Formats: sequence, structure tokens, C-alpha cells
Amino acid sequence: MTFAVDAFNVPNHTNFTQYVGNVQSRFYGLPTSALPARRIQFILRAKF
Repeated sequence: MTFAVDAFNVPNHTNFTQYVGNVQSRFYGLPTSALPARRIQFILRAKF
């Protein structure tokens, strides 16, 4: 039996993924989306 804990984005920094690319937009260069927030996953695996 195996038990594991995985933690993603532990320091909870914002990781932006896409930016406004239209040079004529007043929002040019600003982020439009980000990766998911902090996440912890627990795994319990049984092997026979």
C-alpha cells in the first residue's frame, strides 16, 4: 500500500497564462487568465 501527498502552487503565486495582444487595446499586455489556485491531492494506492 502506498500513500502520497502532492501539493501544487504551494506559495499561491498567480501564474498568468494569456495576455491581451492587441496593440490598440487599452488593456494591452494585461493578463486575461491564470492557472488554478493552490491544490493538494492525496493518493492511496493498493497493489496486489
